[in-house]
Amino acid sequence: ANVVCPRPESAGAVGTAYVDVAEDEHAGRATCMLSYTWQYEVHMIVDALKAYCRRSGLSEDAVRVWICALCVNQWRGKKALARG
Repeated sequence: ANVVCPRPESAGAVGTAYVDVAEDEHAGRATCMLSYTWQYEVHMIVDALKAYCRRSGLSEDAVRVWICALCVNQWRGKKALARG
């Protein structure tokens, strides 16, 4: 979709990351980052994040995860690489 990115640093550029347009009442500033590969199934990621919370003594409700595949604008990144 041709959605204008709401981030000020993008100056109204067309194209946005999922995180910029998803309506989620539980969204907030990330407390950890998850580097993702497409080989993992969703249940594997959920299980790993639950285990992380248990090991770290954190409430699942208090943890906000930055998942690179959902938070990085992949199209804009490719364009930047092409420009050098």
